[in-house]
Amino acid sequence: MRLGIVTDSGCDLPRSFFDEYGITILPISFRSGDNVLVDQRDPAATQAFYQRLVAGESDHESVAFAKEQIEDLFLSRLVLDYDCVFCITLSATLGVTFQNASQASFAILNRYREVRQKAGVKRLFEVTRQQVNKGLTANTICMSYGGDPEKVKLMPGYSELIGAAAKNDVEVLLSEMGLTAGVNIGPGGFAIAFASNE
Repeated sequence: MRLGIVTDSGCDLPRSFFDEYGITILPISFRSGDNVLVDQRDPAATQAFYQRLVAGESDHESVAFAKEQIEDLFLSRLVLDYDCVFCITLSATLGVTFQNASQASFAILNRYREVRQKAGVKRLFEVTRQQVNKGLTANTICMSYGGDPEKVKLMPGYSELIGAAAKNDVEVLLSEMGLTAGVNIGPGGFAIAFASNE
């Protein structure tokens, strides 16, 4: 199981620790007039910020990562990179990051399966397209879908695969997924098969 850790920039660990262990940061920004520092735990930027404080800069306003930004981070990257992600933030009494992450979690939990499925199918199409271009041992690709097969034609990567198949004189067969596989995989399941020496 691939485990990920996300924490807000209120976590006082060295940047090198974040990098070494692949910990993702939810940055907190600090605004003073026209100056904005997005805290990514960058030592040089943090030292420059402290120098401005010593020089008398004040009236800082903190701006937490918004609910929508957290959703985007998880749905565009983290749900694809990890099977489980632990999100550790400052206490709710110290800021709104905890609240924003909690609210974002509902949308993430409702959408992550769809995101993973689309990414997985797109990757299957890409791998198959590469194999078609290298040459198959049998010039046929079989695809099945747990539902209306016409939906497959709308999936990202499908048209590129069909183009490669046409260019390489490969027959493409598309059908409903058989009931045996459909019961085990479920609605929306997708399978693709081809013969290759690799």
